[in-house]
Amino acid sequence: MLHSDRRRRVTLEPLAVTQALLGLPLSSVRRRAAALSADLFLVFLYSLVLLPAGILFTLQWQEPRLLPRLGELLEQDQDPWEDTEFLYYLMRMATRHYPACLSPELRELVVAEDLQGLEQVLGKYHIQGTISFGEVYNEPYVPDSRQVVLTLSSVAGEDSKVLNFLLVLVPYFTLFAWWGKGKTPGKLLFGIRVVRLTGGPFRLRDSFNRAGGYTASLSTFGLGFLEAVRDPNRQALHDRIAGTVVIRAGRKMYREFPPAGAAEAAQGVSNGED
Repeated sequence: MLHSDRRRRVTLEPLAVTQALLGLPLSSVRRRAAALSADLFLVFLYSLVLLPAGILFTLQWQEPRLLPRLGELLEQDQDPWEDTEFLYYLMRMATRHYPACLSPELRELVVAEDLQGLEQVLGKYHIQGTISFGEVYNEPYVPDSRQVVLTLSSVAGEDSKVLNFLLVLVPYFTLFAWWGKGKTPGKLLFGIRVVRLTGGPFRLRDSFNRAGGYTASLSTFGLGFLEAVRDPNRQALHDRIAGTVVIRAGRKMYREFPPAGAAEAAQGVSNGED
């Protein structure tokens, strides 16, 4: 009975779990993949709002005078890319993170904080700003080209590499799973939920640990997700980190405090995989 239920229902191997979970049907890998795909699509939609806000926060944190100066210029209906002070703040950030995007002449003036000298030479350069979402992109200065490209990653540095994950993925999978008591919108759509192996309410801490565990699954080139294929309880790497398992929840067989006999009630559910 134990071996026939592997990867179909929650079992004791290789973990000790609350008795209320035993026998409940596990989500299939296909259903979990479909739910994750739905969640990632929603992540993309709401990242269109959050990422610009995150970029502004990052820039303000690294260069406090940048955004106030930008506000002054916009209020006066002036082009920021023609303002020496605004460009100075951007280039000062670039000298810390990716100085190769500037010419030696510009770097020397920025390091010396010589705004007057900078204003005199800026007319010789064509300065372009570029924001590239989802990737790190830098363009070095080509000698004698007079073309300076200031990208998000060259200005914000390492912060831009984790911007998507910290401001989009982690909050989404943390907050929605917590609010939904183990169900993100994608999991709700496909009738599955995350539960704690030890039982009890799905806490914010559990949700955060599981969302953070995605870094481990991703850092293994996605192999952490594939652990769910062979694991007896279909635990991916992030499930092991958080101490959770994903079950079918369409019939509300399991709640935060499951009643006695919950496992027996699950016997009426089909044993077939989705």
